[in-house]
Amino acid sequence: MKKICFIKHDMTDASGGARVAANLANALCDKYEVHMLSICSDKDTTFYELDEKVKYNVLIKGAGRIREVVFKAVKALKKYLKENDIDIAFSVGVSINPFLIPAVRGTKCKAVSCEHLNCLNEYENDFGQRFCRYLGAKFGHRVVVLTKQDKEAYDKKYKMKNEKVIYIHNWMDESLLNGNPQYNAESKKIVTVARIEPVKGIENIIEVSASLKEQFSDWSWDVYGGGEDAYIEELNKKIKEKGLTGFVNLKGKVTDMYDRYKDYGIFALTSYCEGLPMVLIEAKAKRIPCVSFDCLTGPRDIIRDGVDGYLVPVGDLEGLKDKLIKCMSDRDLRKSLSDNAYGNLDLFKKDAITERWIDFIDSI
Repeated sequence: MKKICFIKHDMTDASGGARVAANLANALCDKYEVHMLSICSDKDTTFYELDEKVKYNVLIKGAGRIREVVFKAVKALKKYLKENDIDIAFSVGVSINPFLIPAVRGTKCKAVSCEHLNCLNEYENDFGQRFCRYLGAKFGHRVVVLTKQDKEAYDKKYKMKNEKVIYIHNWMDESLLNGNPQYNAESKKIVTVARIEPVKGIENIIEVSASLKEQFSDWSWDVYGGGEDAYIEELNKKIKEKGLTGFVNLKGKVTDMYDRYKDYGIFALTSYCEGLPMVLIEAKAKRIPCVSFDCLTGPRDIIRDGVDGYLVPVGDLEGLKDKLIKCMSDRDLRKSLSDNAYGNLDLFKKDAITERWIDFIDSI
């Protein structure tokens, strides 16, 4: 039985990376001996629950800054990998690579760098992130990214060969499918779910809505998500100035979003940049037609243009408006797009993605 280990700075946080790592560990622990490590933490338990078969440990007790313990952490990680005879270690995010790459030297352990962001755009101007990514690409054994576009970017940027880079999607929460969700074709409401920050293009919603409201005054556009109070206040001011109060509604962060999807007729994504936007997968699981910017990366892996939704060039507000009008004006079209939503959903189901991970691990 192979021994594998997932490594994150701190598995006690509620981040998306921690959730993905916990899900993978739990899914793979019947097939492999699975270890999970926090580099540094003052807590003994993870935020996301782990199967009892997963062996969890903290390398350095305490909440100190990672940069202050880097040499100590590399030494402790190397010791752990050797003592536990680990075959493959996965960095949960490229920022673990400065610890993992030197730690595997002199051991039998293979280092695999796992991206959880959009490697083409996110933090591309951050030297630290570029350095971490470079370490994984040049000195790691393999690299795992989220989308086909990310794989192509790695292959081109780092001149990767021999299939060193593989893309594996994150899987959807299959509880979304409970009750066989039915689409509400009579709904006249658009929904967006995103963090309220500039990269998510919330201001685009305001701009497009200013021209939609005149023709579709009986529709509305709800935006769910949290963000900085000052930015939300700025957006609400623009909504009021453009006379969109009641048409565009910033609804805040909610815990029952899965239940709310049934109230909506169209899902819109206006981001300039994504990794793998799980909200699009959620919308498809709820059979909602999607209109999205074709941003880097992810939307084109999820939406089949003209089949279950529409892709629009990033920043093309006229194109976004036109596709929304096309959907808003035609109930039968919305119903047709909805009926096609499940056509590629199997790609994002747990069983299929777990099998991809198993095939990948067994190939190392």
